[in-house]
Amino acid sequence: MPRIQLGGGAIFRNQRKVEKLTLAAEYVPDNNPRAPELSGDVGFTKDAVRLLVNQFKEKKTEFSEITKQHEAKLEIAASIKIQRDGVTPYLSIWLSEPYEKPAAPAPASDDLDDEIPF
Repeated sequence: MPRIQLGGGAIFRNQRKVEKLTLAAEYVPDNNPRAPELSGDVGFTKDAVRLLVNQFKEKKTEFSEITKQHEAKLEIAASIKIQRDGVTPYLSIWLSEPYEKPAAPAPASDDLDDEIPF
């Protein structure tokens, strides 16, 4: 029985740090063409789960045309690391709260009808 896909997204190079990123793979013979090239797992803290639940409660979700459901979002980032063997690369990933632009400050009042004390 196939596992349920619980969401998805994409990760891109950080243009401020990486000018060019290439991914290359040498495939094993007779590989499963439907298998992912990279796999691993993601752990969630209670704070992350609360954040996701609150996004649904506060209706701060986005409708996905792929899953046909509303989705809460976390930001994902990754760094290329080398295992202790000094040769084997892997991606170290982390999740964080989505960035929200700070609210614009209220404009200062230009009320020129102030009483001038003498």
